[in-house]
Amino acid sequence: PIQIGGMALAAALVAAVFAPGLIADFGADMVTGRGETAERRLPDGSTVRVAADTALDIDFTAGARTVAVRRGEAFFDVIPDPDRPFLVDGGAARVRVTGTAFNVERSEAEASVVVARGSVEVSLPDGSATETLTPGEKVRAQGGGLGPAETVDLDMELGWMSGRIAFNQQPLGEVVAALQRQTDARIALRGGLSDRLVSGSFPLNDVDANLDALAAATGARVLHVTPWLRVVY
Repeated sequence: PIQIGGMALAAALVAAVFAPGLIADFGADMVTGRGETAERRLPDGSTVRVAADTALDIDFTAGARTVAVRRGEAFFDVIPDPDRPFLVDGGAARVRVTGTAFNVERSEAEASVVVARGSVEVSLPDGSATETLTPGEKVRAQGGGLGPAETVDLDMELGWMSGRIAFNQQPLGEVVAALQRQTDARIALRGGLSDRLVSGSFPLNDVDANLDALAAATGARVLHVTPWLRVVY
């Protein structure tokens, strides 16, 4: 019994370090792995395209259509139904629509919403602030606040759906976090590299090449410690 318990503990530790999503995603209705995308038709005929390393909860009733983004990113194309709003829980933000197309991205610290068609109402969880977005607009919720709507490039914001990552003067830490969703190898940033601003557009299917290009642009180097670890320093 002691040996079995030790093996179980070791397996749990490995899962926590190398695949934390296995525990966090337990019970989710839709999950994608790193480097994997998926598309699903929802019970009302709406569709959702799910980016890599994403987990969703889906709850449709006679009175409401609700999807919770546990983590990751998803694009919703919603069939209109004025009598049954479509609600998305993005953690730091809530989205309410009747029929539109929009993208929601959630991390531990923030949520962002981008509208491709129609309009959406984005609010803080407690309802203390609300922002209405129209096509080509984006809003971020972080630190308990809701930022102002800003005009964005939809091709850049939604590039993941065509297999690319694009960014303009974004902190390297945010870019690496997006790349991390495409690979099982852990990417570690050392020193003060996280805050360096970078721009570019790369295919998502070659993370190592992307890291090399980013390192060259920031005067950093990439160390391949093992097949499961990359260190940018």
